[in-house]
Amino acid sequence: MEQRANHQQLFIYACYLLIMDTFVSITHIFSPRYVVQALHLAFLMVAPYFKFTRLKIFIGILGILFGAYSLHIYYLKAFVYG
Repeated sequence: MEQRANHQQLFIYACYLLIMDTFVSITHIFSPRYVVQALHLAFLMVAPYFKFTRLKIFIGILGILFGAYSLHIYYLKAFVYG
């Protein structure tokens, strides 16, 4: 409610909700591309409320890399070696 007068934030929220609605409505297959597609919007949504430090940015990037690596290993096991 604090951002209701900020049109840019409202647009970001609407885009995020539309992408997540697409993600939730697809129940027969999981596709990480929707999560990755909405990731930058999630960062923009929390930016006004979050104080970024170098440590927090490093931990965030490390988490993103770990998640991408785990998805890569999952798909290698499932489709290449499975």
